[in-house]
Amino acid sequence: MRTTIEILHVLVGLLATRVFAGLAVWSYPLGARTIWFVSYAVMVIIVVLGIAPMMSAYRQDRERRG
Repeated sequence: MRTTIEILHVLVGLLATRVFAGLAVWSYPLGARTIWFVSYAVMVIIVVLGIAPMMSAYRQDRERRG
């Protein structure tokens, strides 16, 4: 269950980044390339920072089951 919650946190972070990037591109189309580049970099960072909590939650779930 905790693993699922951590995965949802990462997915929400990715979705929020996508929404904000889309709004930023809409408001400033001349900077679209830079906005998307930075947004993709942020998405990678969100995934990387989510790995440790996800692994910890996975271990806790396994201990709870076992």
